[in-house]
Amino acid sequence: MLARSHQVLGFTCGMLAVPLCQSFNIVPAHFFSSIIFMGTVLIGSLFPDIDSPTTKLGRKFWLLAIMLFAAIITIATEFPKLWDIIDEHVSGIGSMLLPMLLVFLGHRKFTHSLPFLGLLVIYGSILHTVYSIPMFYLVGFLIGNVAHFLGDFPTTKGIPLLYPFSKKYFRAPLVFDVGSPIEHIITLLLVGFNIVYISLYII
Repeated sequence: MLARSHQVLGFTCGMLAVPLCQSFNIVPAHFFSSIIFMGTVLIGSLFPDIDSPTTKLGRKFWLLAIMLFAAIITIATEFPKLWDIIDEHVSGIGSMLLPMLLVFLGHRKFTHSLPFLGLLVIYGSILHTVYSIPMFYLVGFLIGNVAHFLGDFPTTKGIPLLYPFSKKYFRAPLVFDVGSPIEHIITLLLVGFNIVYISLYII
């Protein structure tokens, strides 16, 4: 799927998940927390495509990564006193970004597999325990990733669900090409559904 289609599908999944998550006290029952939750869902809905510098999120990630790396090197070498102050925080952020190294395995490979989702669950639990990151951030991010899988599963190429244990690509019985009229129709239908759902159950 294209980035905008992934975001629409991610929004749909996140919107439907909010009441369920609130019933299990995963997402606090107030508006601001729901907005943050939806934000993490939308980020997660694009995250698996971060492995490609040609995707919407991939382009921004690689540019940001280069700028961040340059800033860290500059501070560490030219401003040692400032580095002593922020060193611990940079280390913490660095540990959170370690899964980014998986992007070097290639596009639509490990980041589109079930083992990757399992790794996100384990890593998210560690971040929640060590850095006290609210669980609903991590749940929203995971829901976004699952929504991304759902969007790519019915495409012609499919997704390697068992990678790296198997390089087989799985796809739905009925498929469409990325960016095809069928995808645009599905996206428009989802937008329509979202509008109706919000008007009936949220506003």
